[in-house]
Amino acid sequence: MLRVVCIAILTWIACVSPTLSQDLTPLEAETLRVYKLLPRASAVVRHPEIESWAPYGVDSSKTVKAASVPDGEAFRLEISRKGANVWDAGAQIQNANPIAAGDVISASFWARAVKIPDGEMTAKIPAVLQLTREPYDAFANASLELDQTWRFVSIYGEALQSYRPGEMALSLQIAGAKQTIDLGPAVILNLGPGAVDPSAMLPRGDAASSSGASSAKPAPSKPVVPVKLSRAIEKDMEALRSRLPAGARLVSVPSPNVEAYYGKGPARIVKDRAVPGGEALEVVTERAGLESWSAGVNWALTEDIVKDDVILVALWAKAIEARNESQTAAIQPIRVQQSAEPYSSAAEGVAYLSRDWALYYVPGLSGEDIEAGPAGLTFHLGLIPQTVRLGPAYVFKFPKGTDVGSLPRNEINYAGRDAKAPWRAAALARIDQYRKADLKVTVRDENGAPVPGATVSIRQLDHAFNFGSFTGHAYNDPETADEREWHRIFDANFNTATLPIYWQDWGWNGEGSNEARYRQMINYTTQRGLDWRAHPVIWPGEDYMPSRILAEMSMAKRRALVMNHIRDVVPALRDAAKAPIAVDMVNEVRVNRFFQENGDPTLVEDAFRLTHELAPDLRLFVNDYAILNNGGENRAAIAYYHKWIQMMRAKDLPLHGIGFQGHFSAGLTPPERLIEIMDGFAEYSLPLHITEFDVETLDEGAQADYTRDMVLAALSVPSVEAFIFWQFWEGDHWKPNAAMLEQNWTPKPAYHAWRDLVFGTFWTDTKIVTDALGRATIRGMRGRYEVQFGQDIRQVDLDGAETSVRF
Repeated sequence: MLRVVCIAILTWIACVSPTLSQDLTPLEAETLRVYKLLPRASAVVRHPEIESWAPYGVDSSKTVKAASVPDGEAFRLEISRKGANVWDAGAQIQNANPIAAGDVISASFWARAVKIPDGEMTAKIPAVLQLTREPYDAFANASLELDQTWRFVSIYGEALQSYRPGEMALSLQIAGAKQTIDLGPAVILNLGPGAVDPSAMLPRGDAASSSGASSAKPAPSKPVVPVKLSRAIEKDMEALRSRLPAGARLVSVPSPNVEAYYGKGPARIVKDRAVPGGEALEVVTERAGLESWSAGVNWALTEDIVKDDVILVALWAKAIEARNESQTAAIQPIRVQQSAEPYSSAAEGVAYLSRDWALYYVPGLSGEDIEAGPAGLTFHLGLIPQTVRLGPAYVFKFPKGTDVGSLPRNEINYAGRDAKAPWRAAALARIDQYRKADLKVTVRDENGAPVPGATVSIRQLDHAFNFGSFTGHAYNDPETADEREWHRIFDANFNTATLPIYWQDWGWNGEGSNEARYRQMINYTTQRGLDWRAHPVIWPGEDYMPSRILAEMSMAKRRALVMNHIRDVVPALRDAAKAPIAVDMVNEVRVNRFFQENGDPTLVEDAFRLTHELAPDLRLFVNDYAILNNGGENRAAIAYYHKWIQMMRAKDLPLHGIGFQGHFSAGLTPPERLIEIMDGFAEYSLPLHITEFDVETLDEGAQADYTRDMVLAALSVPSVEAFIFWQFWEGDHWKPNAAMLEQNWTPKPAYHAWRDLVFGTFWTDTKIVTDALGRATIRGMRGRYEVQFGQDIRQVDLDGAETSVRF
């Protein structure tokens, strides 16, 4: 096996001294071979021996002889039955050395299928480079097709963030079928920051379709259909073209075509009079896939696109259903692309679909040559369980020199956005009534006589209301420049932190546990004196549970595991230097019903009881989505939430607060409806928290306005006591388009809207002058204030109906 040496140094020596190569072990030689094939110098991420592969969820794993691969050994994984998800079983290799955001990572390895799934010619294995913890973000994907011949395959991509040792992994997911897979050595190298030429990366079409830094799926080979437009589509196209810059030329086949669909379906042509042409392609994505291209549609291009061509995609589409947090269907991405490796694109964008037919646009300036063909325009539909309808799709090419900025872009809107909308004045009146108080100042001289005309400075230090953000998994002493900037932005904007205590990562699964880090974050936060929320103790869905619980078939033992987990976690919350203002005891009870569906309908209720027994002062919340979003029309979800809360109260269970996730996209809920929904839950006399707010859209103006109006709506409801963003920086956000600050920390309009409202409209920093009786009054948001007269400075809490300060 591999000698204990630094392969990175050895490789460098071998590169400058070729005569040393003959002294290398087979694995060292393999590392050197791959190193020399890459376009620039690189460092080893982890030693390549097969012992680096860590299996999970498989029926068996063992080392076997394999003469065809370096060092003559392989790691064999056996799956006896298909799993519910392809990622339920597999193997991964974690990084042993740190990786910085922007580094290009190349992973090359040997693999073959010993037993191919019944009825198949190959074993289809997803491979990803990804974060090893929630939310498991991937920055590169490959779809391997393995037969019984050893193949040397590769995947590469640009790291989305910095990864400490063990935080990034090459992961192979093999639970998609009954099969047996052999894995040989894996050479994972870090090429450092900076773009690379995709043609110089490995491999070039050998067994795997590697995503590289941008992902796309190869198209099925179908002939280009000549453009024959129906009268209705031709009329629609001409109406569209009349609104575009001169010279727009159609270069696509616009009519919906069921043969253009790929994936597991179903897909069909349906009649729909509301869309031009009267027909649409309806596609159902039943389960979210690992890759965006696991389901999609390829539209044909009828003319080549060459470098520097200006193009525009215009697509008619609508959402029928979406089963995600924002209840928003999405095409992500829409691409005009090459039909083969490296799938470079001339234009790329995202469409967040409303429930009504609308045109969605993607403008672009081609940086590549794109040949005409059956897959020049592609719509990826695989990331969300959803049903969408696609109408005509036009690709226009414009004369050289056309201003890309003059082309249309997608916009979203919502009722009540207008500055003079009636709801706004009513909301501000309620805020004045419920969120503000009078600060009364009296100034007297040394003889007790009033001092008229005295100038007193009033400076607000903090809000009493809890404005906060989720912190992610690394909220601790900052080490990098980005971490220091993150902390600076957080401290300038928020007084409350939501800390992750995800139960699937708390001490359950050996070295992958984040328990120690979670405890460090709790200590760090409480030592700083911040208010904080804990999220969540229990998340009872199969996709979010510890593997030990899912693997346990005995209901009694499974229940014991859950209760022991609570006994472990709750003291860490209870005994913190500063108690949390809320604990999300259970997350998403409406759709995550694992225990009810597996013979233990009262487990969640009993978990509330036990937690309350262990820590009677903790405030236990429920947290769920689909209550505020989707236009406020998720009436069944709203009714279920009411019914669940009423059940808890009827059983006298310790429920102390109600959380509303606030993930928005298309279909923004009118502020009046938001207020109506929240007022409806105020009847329980429990505190309400907005727990996870973001707006995922490319329309930054609408994102800014809705951020402002969502805060206004929440503040106007007296029962709401917290408003929490689900992160704010693009570099550490589960939905980058929803962030308020870009990767380079440039503020987006939403950030300015937030600051202008919370630290402008609802912030006090002024001077007041006393009247003839030495008195002055100012009305401000409840919170902490500094009051100064001359050299005398006081700090006071403005609460209740009024607060008095005497000098």
